Amino acid sequence: MKNISKILYVLCVLVIIAGIIVWKNAGLNYSTELAYGTTVEIYFDNSTDKNEIENIAKDAFGKDIKVKDVERFSDAFAIKIKGEITDEQKNDFVSKVNEKYSLEKKVEDLTIIEMPAIQGRDLVKNYIKPTIISAIVILLYLTIRYRKIGNIKLALGTLIKTAIITGAYFGLVIITRLPIISLYTIPVGMFIAIITLMILCYKNENKLEEEISDLNNKNNLL
Repeated sequence: MKNISKILYVLCVLVIIAGIIVWKNAGLNYSTELAYGTTVEIYFDNSTDKNEIENIAKDAFGKDIKVKDVERFSDAFAIKIKGEITDEQKNDFVSKVNEKYSLEKKVEDLTIIEMPAIQGRDLVKNYIKPTIISAIVILLYLTIRYRKIGNIKLALGTLIKTAIITGAYFGLVIITRLPIISLYTIPVGMFIAIITLMILCYKNENKLEEEISDLNNKNNLL
């Protein structure tokens, strides 16, 4: 069982290293909202169905887009497109809008804004402080809790193992080119960290009970 655990942690470390290599060479894959891209804003005189605008935008710019309401009355929309768009795509979009709603809009009627990519270091900064604080609190708790069976060494080992398994998950996210920040990647990573920590603590609790039981038996013999 111990050999299997060692192999698992070695594989996790290899995945983390592979993820770092991919990160350095190919960068991170951001969700559409965070990646470098173009925002196209379009305005209408009347309330317009957002789903229809989204379908038209996908036909013109591709499926990797996000559409948001700009005005509260659904008469203006912002379309975020990953990467640059061509004049042909702009004309195609306007043409499809005009055909759908019997309008006479021109490309000049669109508001087009280039959006820079969010830097990875800026995203990481938001998580550094809470992660450090959480790690310190957990380390202190585990050190006190397991003072009878190796305290600091066991507490550090628990945190390191949790970090390795969670790091392997994010390594897989980077390698498979999934968006590093999205509605699911970060929550899943947090869930994995919590579950891993709970499992390791459960195992440590069993070890603690055995240690206390052995200690009580020795005292009874004396």
